[in-house]
Amino acid sequence: ACEVLAVDSSGCGDAFVAGFLSAHLRGAQLVTCLMLANALGALTATRYGAAEALPQRHELREFLQQQPGYAAAAACLKAQSET
Repeated sequence: ACEVLAVDSSGCGDAFVAGFLSAHLRGAQLVTCLMLANALGALTATRYGAAEALPQRHELREFLQQQPGYAAAAACLKAQSET
């Protein structure tokens, strides 16, 4: 799990689903889909609001690179941006 200081959980579920589906539709392994989804939901919780709380791709990539064990999810995100 990604440890964050949560301020608002309004858009976290939607962010989780968006992260999961984005990775899944691009053929990522299940564990990678879940890692990306978890990170996107966690990062969204650090901001106020729902849609406006969703991070930009580069912000999510930086966040993933800081998380121990999330290298596969960061690589998946990089691969997605190149397609």
